[in-house]
Amino acid sequence: MRRVAGLHAEITLTTALLVAAALLFGGLLLLRLTEQELLDQRSRGVRETLQVLAGALALPDNQSPERLPQLLAPLGEDLLAWQFYDTHSTLIASSQSAPDLAIDAARLVRQARVQYGPQLSVSRPRVWLPGVEDNPGSISAAISLPKGFQSGGVLWVFFSLEPLQQQLARAHRLLLLYVLLYGVVLTVFGVVSLRRNVVRPVQRLQQAIGQVAAGDLETVAAETGPRELAELATSLNVMTRALLTGREDLLRSERMASVGHLSAGMAHEIGNPLAAIIGYLELLKSELPEGRQHEIVTHSLHEATRIDRLVRDLLDYAAPDEGLDVPVDLAPVVHDVVRLLGHQAAFADYVICIDCPATLPPVSINPYKLQQVLINLISNARDACRAGQTIAISAIDAGDMILFRIQDQGAGMSPATRAQLFDPFFTTKAQGAGRGLGLTVCHRIISEAGGRIDVDSQLEAGSIFTLQLPISRPDQGTKA
Repeated sequence: MRRVAGLHAEITLTTALLVAAALLFGGLLLLRLTEQELLDQRSRGVRETLQVLAGALALPDNQSPERLPQLLAPLGEDLLAWQFYDTHSTLIASSQSAPDLAIDAARLVRQARVQYGPQLSVSRPRVWLPGVEDNPGSISAAISLPKGFQSGGVLWVFFSLEPLQQQLARAHRLLLLYVLLYGVVLTVFGVVSLRRNVVRPVQRLQQAIGQVAAGDLETVAAETGPRELAELATSLNVMTRALLTGREDLLRSERMASVGHLSAGMAHEIGNPLAAIIGYLELLKSELPEGRQHEIVTHSLHEATRIDRLVRDLLDYAAPDEGLDVPVDLAPVVHDVVRLLGHQAAFADYVICIDCPATLPPVSINPYKLQQVLINLISNARDACRAGQTIAISAIDAGDMILFRIQDQGAGMSPATRAQLFDPFFTTKAQGAGRGLGLTVCHRIISEAGGRIDVDSQLEAGSIFTLQLPISRPDQGTKA
């Protein structure tokens, strides 16, 4: 399989190419503008030189063609050739190295005769890369001389642009050096910035995705970097939390289903023989006199009865939904449950506070199962508290759901305990004090009603059990 370049390499190469292209294009454009400016300056210089020369030839001492080479000598090596024509366009004098530019010279001479001032013709190759052309270009010019010089006439001169080409070549080398150095600096800073702001957040996000793909749903991606990457990391964290919750719910459902099948089997296999054993033990107990044997039978009957209660709890857990979800006013149910529990001696030393408005919308649930859930949760809150502590019960309207909370001031729970809290047969109570099915049954009842049960607890900070119960709508019928 063809190996694709990494994000870092792609960014480095792309940044270098973009920076180099931008700098080179800008430099060449600036060089072209500079060339045009230098060419304009050179043309103005030629015009001014010719005007000064025409003024000098008007002087009495210079009114002779033999003076032309001496007067033109200070113009330097740029002057490649010159020619002087009389008023009849006849060539009177010229330099020894006059180029074959008769057509161009004749045109300028004609223009100089009829127009005032120097007449110029510029020849310059149009190329974007200075130094690659063989012909540096030239400037040819003609000017009418004063009447005192051979009764007038026209002087034609031919200048080379070789110095201009050399100047542009030096500028071109400086431009390439500028592009190289400045481009390297911009590329380094650009790559470093992109690596910090894009590459590293992407790598961290990729690592987090790899951990999630490997099954570690507790991975939390760092929500850093540009807004889009931070939002992507946030979406990944939301997704992993949803997957983690879904996996926990699935595992819990599988465990509950296993316990349900086990409960049904145990009820069938153990229920009838156990009832017979209890009956025989009660009969034997009634016939035995007080003594050692009577005590043994009493203990045996007690343990058999405890087994019978466990089987009944399993039967309650495995029992199918009765389909009696109806609109239920939460406040009366809560007050009835608290009133029922308040008559028990076990709640005599505890304070139960109720904040449940009577105006709450009804919830859709089986009322008898709701009582079972409330009794279980309030009893667990009592077991977690010390005498004199408070159990707070509250409910609020949260739109489509009613949030019902039971808060205690007990010892709280560790994260490990909270993770197993709704698992079947898990309990933190002393042996014989609980069978670990109460909260499992509560979770199943709330889930079957379309709600949710959550717990928030910290060690030495108490616990809060929150029930989310669906509000009953007029268009909802009773579950069949």
